[in-house]
Amino acid sequence: MMYGVEFDLSDEVMDPDFLVTIGKAKIERPGSDVTITAHAKMVGYSLEAAEVLQKEHGISCEVINLRTIRPLDRKTII
Repeated sequence: MMYGVEFDLSDEVMDPDFLVTIGKAKIERPGSDVTITAHAKMVGYSLEAAEVLQKEHGISCEVINLRTIRPLDRKTII
């Protein structure tokens, strides 16, 4: 589903020694009013939704990229 989807990557991610830890989610966007958790393609849609919520309604929305479903990073979600 992500084939052909482009997005910016940091220098850290482009490093050949970079590893994504299995079972560790990433907070893509900090927020204080509501949290959206998403996986794969839905992360991009969630970031867009968070932007709309902020601009049109003044709602600060955190977006968590789960990265893996199993194991699930419950600590970050909570």
